[in-house]
Parts: sequence; structure tokens; C-alpha cells
Amino acid sequence: MRFIVTLCSLITLIGCVTDQHCIKQPACREEGKCSAVDGECIIKDDNDCKRSWLCLAEGKCSAVGGECIMKDDSDCKRSWLCSTGGKCSMINGECKATRDSDCESTMRYHESGFCSAIDGVCKAKKDHDCKKTFVCKFYGQCSAINGFCQAADSDDCKDSVHCRLAGECFVGRGGHCVRENSYRRK
Repeated sequence: MRFIVTLCSLITLIGCVTDQHCIKQPACREEGKCSAVDGECIIKDDNDCKRSWLCLAEGKCSAVGGECIMKDDSDCKRSWLCSTGGKCSMINGECKATRDSDCESTMRYHESGFCSAIDGVCKAKKDHDCKKTFVCKFYGQCSAINGFCQAADSDDCKDSVHCRLAGECFVGRGGHCVRENSYRRK
């Protein structure tokens, strides 16, 4: 037994690559190369991909042919694309928003009113969706215009916290609330 331990220690010193070695390398976290095979760190199975940034950030959670790829909806659902942007369905090799319920479960819905799946992304579709948001209460952006919550008129601005605190009570260009003298110049 002692001979095996000594032999393994010697092999490690001269460059033996183990799974433990691979797991500690940046290539594991970044690319999924977490398994040792024939002295190299490679992507061996789905577990390697699931450990990586590619899975979390891009939905590439399945190992196929030594690469981490997006294989189906379950890969999208594991990623930030789903949890933060509602892009929980795989369509033509990309994670996209296809259901309003996926959009409604994200932080962006609560902050910005992006609760309708339109053309693969979450957008603001109805004024009602904007009225419940942070951007409406604080910045007066309470109307759904071109997929975003924006101020449609000065009444939206006048009801906002920002109007009371910063005096930005009039709608300006781009649906943002501005001060009265800024409003008159435009």
C-alpha cells in the first residue's frame, strides 16, 4: 500500500493529470474541461459542462463530441438567460422567450415590466404590466411603448417618486421624465 501512495506522489510530481487537478483549473470553470483522460483535461460528460460558466451563462450544459452545447430546453432553464431574461426554450440552437410565464418569473419583470414573450425576448406589452414596476413608481415610466416601459405623458411623471424628489415631472424625449425647463427646450 505504501508503495502505491509513493508511486502516485511521484507520478503527480512529474505531471500526472487527475480529475482533481482538472477541476481546479480555469478551463474547468470556463469551458467544462473537468475530467482527466490520457493526461489531458477534457469534457467527458454532462456533469463537466454543468460545472462550467458556459452552462450558467449560455445554456451550454450538455456534452456532445467533447464540447459543451445546448441540447434542449432543460439546458436553457439551467442558465441565467432563463432566470434573468425569460429565455427558457431552445429554438434553432438559441435560448429564447416563448411563454409569458417564463418572462413573469424574472427580476426584469418586476423591475421593468418585461413580462410578454415577443419575438424571442421579454418585453413590456401592456400598460398594466408597467404600472406594477419599480420604474413606474420611481421614474414615472408607466406606459408600454415599443416594448419598454416609458412615460407616455406628464401625468405618468407627476405621480413618480422622482418627480417629488428631483423635480423631473414632465415627459421628455425617449419617454423619460425631465425638469420643466428641459421639457420646454425640446
